[in-house]
Amino acid sequence: MDFTNLINSKMIKTVFINIIIALVFFSNSQAWNGRGHMIMASITYNKLSPADRDSALTLLKNHPDYETVWKNGYNGWENDVSFGTYIFMKASIWADEIKWKGNPNHRMNESEWHYVTYKIQFPDKHDTTLNSSSKQPDVVWAIENAKNIINDKKESLKTRAIYLAWLIHLVGDVHQPMHCASLFNDTYTDGDKGGNRIYFKYGKSTINLHSLWDNVLGKSKQYKGVVEYANEISEKNTSNNLQFENNPRKWSIESFELAIKEGHLDGNLKGSDSKETDILIPEKYAENMKNVSEKQIYISAIRLAHTIEELNF
Repeated sequence: MDFTNLINSKMIKTVFINIIIALVFFSNSQAWNGRGHMIMASITYNKLSPADRDSALTLLKNHPDYETVWKNGYNGWENDVSFGTYIFMKASIWADEIKWKGNPNHRMNESEWHYVTYKIQFPDKHDTTLNSSSKQPDVVWAIENAKNIINDKKESLKTRAIYLAWLIHLVGDVHQPMHCASLFNDTYTDGDKGGNRIYFKYGKSTINLHSLWDNVLGKSKQYKGVVEYANEISEKNTSNNLQFENNPRKWSIESFELAIKEGHLDGNLKGSDSKETDILIPEKYAENMKNVSEKQIYISAIRLAHTIEELNF
């Protein structure tokens, strides 16, 4: 048998790519979903001064979920995560948890706050204009709004605590490239909804581009593993002046540019608009996506810590 031809065969390539993707998505060392936000929260908490930690935690004690869910939920996890880090983690995922209609705080859900729709139009008609005439808010507006409410001592402590949880979450969202870009072309005349309408074959099913990026760092929310991974990311990255940029609009533009270059491969990524597709994810795409996401998680944590330091508690 000619093993060279076998290795180069389509079947072997397909198996190899699926193995790589599976390792990326399901390894314990690997999420921009709940896990991703928790990783960012862990890094952020470690970067804060003791005084800023105390100020943030004191305010979060007024959050409606603090006594009923967060505080009681810590029992049994004392050896895996510090209480402060744990509370930051819980706050970081609250804005996603309230999306579900069964959540008692679902009335506080604001779906439009999680993203901004900048237009990718290849080859060179990209558009990052914010529609000032539109009354629909976006993640850039929501971050600034959260900061303003937290700083307003006329607001109740409960309201300010809610918006601190929003802030912790949204700073993570704005650094996820697919939360800041939608592809527009002849196929997606009204946009691909941040990659939610671009599909690839994955095993016996399909996965969309947005989900790929959301889940690239894994799905497990086990506290010990999250803390360990957060520490790994911190060790691999160093702070620089760019990371201390405090303008959410500029953060969103950076993510948009990453969506163009790394998310859509400068127009060379070819997916399908149908869930019935045989198109595979490019061979090295998942590995590169993981590296980009780790860096973005770290940058978002540094910027969140800096933002919290500037709040008027």
